[in-house]
Amino acid sequence: MLSSGTILSGSAALSIILPGSCKPGDLNFYCPVGSLAIATNHFINNGEYAEVNVTRRTLVSQRTRHSSLDVNNGVRSVHKFRHLTTCRFVTLTESISESPLLPLFYFHTTLMMNCVTGGGAICFYPDLTYHCIGRLNPCHNFDKVHKPGSVAKWTDSTRFKFLEYRRTQPIPGLERHTESHGIRQRASRRSNDEWLSAFSYGEADPWTGMGPTLRWRLGIHYTWNHETFLHGPTKGEEGRVLTADTRDLELQPFGALS
Repeated sequence: MLSSGTILSGSAALSIILPGSCKPGDLNFYCPVGSLAIATNHFINNGEYAEVNVTRRTLVSQRTRHSSLDVNNGVRSVHKFRHLTTCRFVTLTESISESPLLPLFYFHTTLMMNCVTGGGAICFYPDLTYHCIGRLNPCHNFDKVHKPGSVAKWTDSTRFKFLEYRRTQPIPGLERHTESHGIRQRASRRSNDEWLSAFSYGEADPWTGMGPTLRWRLGIHYTWNHETFLHGPTKGEEGRVLTADTRDLELQPFGALS
């Protein structure tokens, strides 16, 4: 993970950030663009995994000539491996950014915006996650890249609560529910800001291999003239302007990410 900048995310990362919160299924890894070969060789060369034939998913998307990050939910390619003994699956997703974190900020809920790196673990919404509270992150073409029912699995759970946009109910342990806490739906965030929580393994650095600093805001449904619209999540890298979600991009189906 250190050599390739690969991270572990999904329910496995949540179970580490918030022990006992869920039972992890298959493992989901994410690597930066350009590190796919190193990450893939780890699974192929250790003799315990076999790559699943997913030829149609091999190449999903390149970044646009305008360096937009809002392409295919931040995913360039998806690869799967099956453990020869347990028959459990590992999914390796290649980011379109030099940061493996980009696809995380398209996840359907803030509860999943955590990761385990080669040097530690990071929770991007600790003020919510540590209290089993999440926000939804709606985006365009969501159903094309996620399993049916992937949102309901979390919202229907009695374990977690979800804040609705503009709702200002108090959060246990927090006296204020403000933009400064980085937890509001439209709060502008950075992947190295003060509102995340990170811990390291001994002297290791949890940020090793994380690439450029990313910026993001969550998606939101809003009403105008009695009609409901979706303003998709926005993403950017330091030094680049935040770009609006690409609404008319023709996505290629490449399987479920959650």
